[in-house]
Amino acid sequence: MTLTSEQEYMFALVKRFRCLREAQVLILTRRAFERSIARNTLTNLYALRGYAIRGLPSGCAAMIGANPDPGLIAAVDIMLTFPPESVIDYRPGEPPVKLDFIKLDSGGQPIRYAVVSVTVGQENTCNTAAQTVDADTRIIFALLDGARRELIRCVRPFTAAASERGKTIFFRGDPI
Repeated sequence: MTLTSEQEYMFALVKRFRCLREAQVLILTRRAFERSIARNTLTNLYALRGYAIRGLPSGCAAMIGANPDPGLIAAVDIMLTFPPESVIDYRPGEPPVKLDFIKLDSGGQPIRYAVVSVTVGQENTCNTAAQTVDADTRIIFALLDGARRELIRCVRPFTAAASERGKTIFFRGDPI
């Protein structure tokens, strides 16, 4: 069976990221095609033989054998808070970075972002993680599972982001 262009895009997204929430796949596909995409476009993709993609009970679309990565899922949620027309490129990052993306500022200049996930007890490792990221890249620490921004110690400016009641909240972090 032939895939629609939307399904090809969805498959490529899931293949690249290994596992995303279905809602994220649909939003990213809608942004790419600039039109509404029905949920069954994705669920029909699961049924096609020869494509190693499946739906998980957690509401994620995943490659066979892949499990959800809460840090990556949070990083994509953070990126999705920016206006769709401003995000011009995104891809999985190299550890400890979960997601790299480029967004245009109000003047049309590209700004690179790196999202690093932080769980409870890892706040003191943020400075080490920041040292692996280029100096001209802005860092966003995705706070997971109750990680606390006030415990982050970093020698460069950063942003922390946490999900509260389904919304992403951003906090400015000052260097130590």
